[in-house]
Amino acid sequence: MKIKRKINKIKVVFTVLMIIHTGVIFSANTGDIVITEFFYNKSAGNLPEYVELFNTTDSTINLEYWKLEIDGFQVEIDVTFNIDSHGYVVILSSSGLLRSEDGTTYCSSSHYGFPFNVCDLTIDSLFWRIGTFSDLSNTLVTIKIWDNAITPIVIDSVAYDMVAGFPVDDVGRAAVFIIDPTSENAHVKNDSLLNWRPSEHPSDF
Repeated sequence: MKIKRKINKIKVVFTVLMIIHTGVIFSANTGDIVITEFFYNKSAGNLPEYVELFNTTDSTINLEYWKLEIDGFQVEIDVTFNIDSHGYVVILSSSGLLRSEDGTTYCSSSHYGFPFNVCDLTIDSLFWRIGTFSDLSNTLVTIKIWDNAITPIVIDSVAYDMVAGFPVDDVGRAAVFIIDPTSENAHVKNDSLLNWRPSEHPSDF
């Protein structure tokens, strides 16, 4: 009986480790992922609005079943979607198609298909699916990223308010977090309007 219990215990531990390894459950901490850029005030063109995330940890994180929340509306990442250690990924709005000045189109390798996500080149670090989010408000919104724990926690959040001048008000330019996201408490520093700037140039797309 004791041997059988030990075997069962080993099976449980192994199963949990496999679940964690495959990204179904990831024990994340606040600040592991930091919101580093978002595009909310687009001009006419093909660039979808988006939110960029940065992985501050020394490990690749599978964001499957994590959620991006835009003012209470949650978008679940419903496929394997890895963010490398000290790497970036982008979650696209529902239009989901980038076009460069030379006419090349780029889109997400997630949910590739007609009509909004067909392009010349798919990119693994972009996430898109039907029903992500239509647009970010041009005036006031809160962006949150939730982990996939049994009791989810907010890993990072940014609230911007254009009336208060946070963070930028330039049509066609993204809001960029200018502090090194690997620095201590970067997820706290991105709450301050002083740490954001408009991108130096309008998008190439």
